[in-house]
Amino acid sequence: MRILADAIENPVAPKLRPVFRVQPLGIVERESTAVYPVDPPFLAKALLLLDEKMDRPLSAAALAEAAGVSSATLRAAFRKVLGTSLGKYALSVRMHEAKRLIMEERFSVKEVAARIGFSSQAYFCYAYRAFYGHPPSHSRNAKRVVVGPL
Repeated sequence: MRILADAIENPVAPKLRPVFRVQPLGIVERESTAVYPVDPPFLAKALLLLDEKMDRPLSAAALAEAAGVSSATLRAAFRKVLGTSLGKYALSVRMHEAKRLIMEERFSVKEVAARIGFSSQAYFCYAYRAFYGHPPSHSRNAKRVVVGPL
């Protein structure tokens, strides 16, 4: 804070201050930016629900009911607007969140699996490998490799 205050108060002397380079741990999205500008609006409701309830599997019927449409209408909207099935999209969201959590290194693989709705660590590792082509431990170990200076 002191360095930032000095920089604001005395912007003329930048070479007198030490330079710190910190590698970011990741980007954290604020809750208020969790918006899906998609048409039709019921699809946005379904997408938000998928994000909010990532820790448990949601059926197409449950998503459709929350969005106020039939399952067939919701499935058709996923295909038309997002170019994929509802199931593949839901798996993609869960796997990307899993990778983010694994890269943070705050949780074990078992904890990550539970946070994204897998009751079995073994099945989570199987699904992760099928999705990314390598096990979760590879993603965690790849983060630790530093190439060149910061």
